[in-house]
Amino acid sequence: MKFPSPTQETFDLPYNTLPRDQISPPNAAEIIAALPPIDYIKPANDDDDAEADAHNAAVLAISTSSPRRRSTTSPIATTPTITFTPFYFFFYGSLQIPEVLHAVCDMPEGSPELILRSGASIKDWKVRMWGPFPALVPAFKEDDAVEGVVWLCESPEHVASLCHYETDMYRIAYCDVTLPKENGDGEEVIENARMFVSTFKPDELGPGEFDKEAYLKRRGW
Repeated sequence: MKFPSPTQETFDLPYNTLPRDQISPPNAAEIIAALPPIDYIKPANDDDDAEADAHNAAVLAISTSSPRRRSTTSPIATTPTITFTPFYFFFYGSLQIPEVLHAVCDMPEGSPELILRSGASIKDWKVRMWGPFPALVPAFKEDDAVEGVVWLCESPEHVASLCHYETDMYRIAYCDVTLPKENGDGEEVIENARMFVSTFKPDELGPGEFDKEAYLKRRGW
């Protein structure tokens, strides 16, 4: 194997429990939520410094939020003020389960009921497996589709918690999601939703599908 295999200890952890105040930089939640981390970028000119710094800070915030890569200092000392705008997430694995999403985001008792819209699907991606965990990689067939749910994320802290849970084995990417309209009259497309995709190459992962029932049984739910 070219990649670290998940251990039984990994499977038994409900989610990453690293304290949120150890994420770097301090306003990482807002940065992660506003700028999906892909690659480091260099400013094209002096006017782009702030934008490039904010983007790179988002990359650092995710890469340092995992125990494998966490550091206590960030090379980016200051970041611009960013206003969080709610957006949709597409989930295709354990985060489809309300109890898991509730626990990962550390939602307090009495929080509004989670609204997960089912029947959602995306194209141009396919599921591969890292142990029992599903991971998305690019698909090369136009008829490939992945099914899941969508959820409107309204808190930057929830984005940071989700990145914690997914670790550096995944990164955020954009997607367009097709799903039934809420009134039942046809379909709609949610553009620029976010999802977590694999950081591995496709041939470094195995075949298979996420087994929701097996996951629930293993968790004792």
